[in-house]
Amino acid sequence: MSNPGRTSVQDVALASSVVKQSPVTSKASAVLVVAGTLLNKIAGVISFRMFGHYFGLSDAADAFRAAFRIPGFLQNLFGEGALSASFIPVYE
Repeated sequence: MSNPGRTSVQDVALASSVVKQSPVTSKASAVLVVAGTLLNKIAGVISFRMFGHYFGLSDAADAFRAAFRIPGFLQNLFGEGALSASFIPVYE
């Protein structure tokens, strides 16, 4: 039994033998990202086609698009945009 707060060589060996994962290559990761992006784009096209079919060029469609465009703009600005990049520390 090991002391609390101390790690023995046997504990490390046991932990490393329990966590055996197959290595993921960069190519496999890239393929997953590309596949996810492709599926996202296809789902977007289907969504726009269905939206256009049911709403057309009505005032309700314009209100619906505006209701989704405003939060999307704010997410891009605050969550993914220049404002969040300004908080990343620069170490020189």
